[in-house]
Amino acid sequence: MQAVAADMKRTQVPSWVSPPPIDWGQPRRGKLSANNWEVICTIHLVFTLLRLWGGSTGTERQREMLKNYMDLIQAIRIATMKAIARVDIEEYRACIYRHLTDYKRLYPHAKINPIHHAALHADEKLEDFGPIPSHNAGHYERSIYVMQEMNTNNKFGTTKHTLHALGS
Repeated sequence: MQAVAADMKRTQVPSWVSPPPIDWGQPRRGKLSANNWEVICTIHLVFTLLRLWGGSTGTERQREMLKNYMDLIQAIRIATMKAIARVDIEEYRACIYRHLTDYKRLYPHAKINPIHHAALHADEKLEDFGPIPSHNAGHYERSIYVMQEMNTNNKFGTTKHTLHALGS
């Protein structure tokens, strides 16, 4: 994490990218937003892992772990594109399948979680509905935030109508 923080200080991101806090792994920092995690994982962690594991100093296992991580990042990149073609969906399938297959090989004690299973079906959603930016984590995070801020004490029966109004 220290290497990532040092690289973050040296990395200039485009103006439309909200920089996450440098101390993102510290307990005092608290929760990060979905956008913070996206920037850390798809930009900063990529640069650091490429530098540490991708060169001649990286071990064979580190290069395999890097390849596995990059398959995940490529799948995420494809799944969050604003426009998508059939070839992109096929590449998503290959990347996510390769990522999960290698994940189990590289980390034999790791569990496959429901999110892993869901990722195997994201290609179907892309085929059926195309890219859906409104279904990204930020959309759900905003809804969760609104619900967490809502005082529901002694308001039996009114929450459903309030949440319905948020959706319109």
